[in-house]
Amino acid sequence: MGRVAGGAKGAGGKAGAKGDLATDITASFVVFLVALPLCIGVAVASGVPAELGIISGVIGGLVVGAVRGSTLQVSGPAAGLAALVAETVAEVGVAMLGVIVLFAGVLQIILGLVKLGRMFQAISVAVVQGMLAGIGVPLMFSQAYPMADAKAPGTALENMAGIPVCWPAS
Repeated sequence: MGRVAGGAKGAGGKAGAKGDLATDITASFVVFLVALPLCIGVAVASGVPAELGIISGVIGGLVVGAVRGSTLQVSGPAAGLAALVAETVAEVGVAMLGVIVLFAGVLQIILGLVKLGRMFQAISVAVVQGMLAGIGVPLMFSQAYPMADAKAPGTALENMAGIPVCWPAS
């Protein structure tokens, strides 16, 4: 699930005050309503059963809700993960996906405990935008085929090259 970390500030300006519990629960429910369909969508787009999207959303929501965040942290499902999950499932299968995700989470916790998170501030914004574009462009091309009621050829490059065939000239 997703949540904007930091929480609302109660009387006295302290996050997580006793009076904020109702506000936090309401906010969490709204985020749940938004994030759950996205979790299911990422699962389906990745080629895994929708049920795994629901499970990952619930587990992610419980874990993120239990861990204190910062005001700059936004956590939740990301559509860009669909490409990574699909490739991982194709390479190693659904059974190993859980193991890989578990170890990735453990690695993130370890890196956080040894304060290596600041290293990622050195990554240029252009690199992050390029990565997102590298994920987004193939996804957009792959969605052109369902719009044209055609079958996508397969790989990202084949999908991009096949667009002229997808919409024949009238």
